[in-house]
Amino acid sequence: KENDNIYASVQPMMVSNKNLLADIEDTTNAVRLITKYSGENFLIGKGAGCLETGSAVVSDIVFISKYQKKAINPFITKKYQFKSFHQLKFAYNIIFETEDVPGITGLITTAIGNAQININTVSHNRHNRTTAVFSIITMPCTYVQVENAIKEIKPEILKSKPKLIPILY
Repeated sequence: KENDNIYASVQPMMVSNKNLLADIEDTTNAVRLITKYSGENFLIGKGAGCLETGSAVVSDIVFISKYQKKAINPFITKKYQFKSFHQLKFAYNIIFETEDVPGITGLITTAIGNAQININTVSHNRHNRTTAVFSIITMPCTYVQVENAIKEIKPEILKSKPKLIPILY
């Protein structure tokens, strides 16, 4: 939540080792809440599993059948606006699969710079005669900036659509 806007998403993300969420293992679920007065809080508990999932589904069905339309809080939907999660700034791990020709990394890093994105690291290329695979980790930027950088890259040098993975610090 930022001002009167709510940003929400369910998607794969990389988690920095510095973040407590990186230590969550197996079927344990965790939610990180950052509040104005109490700061950072974590809710951690049992997660996916046949009993946990079955219990959650039955609980939701009972709740919906019991409360129906009263279950929706009209104050929440009227006060806040839901915005695209892609408008928030994250560092991104962008994985490229390209033609294996000299200068390819330079072309791609130039496109990223032209989109006003700072680069944190560039991995070593892995080559196999015709294909090079490498990743670039950006400094925090918006998804739209990353999309603009990718649009600038000539499609014929990309062997596949780049993979974009936001990084949660």
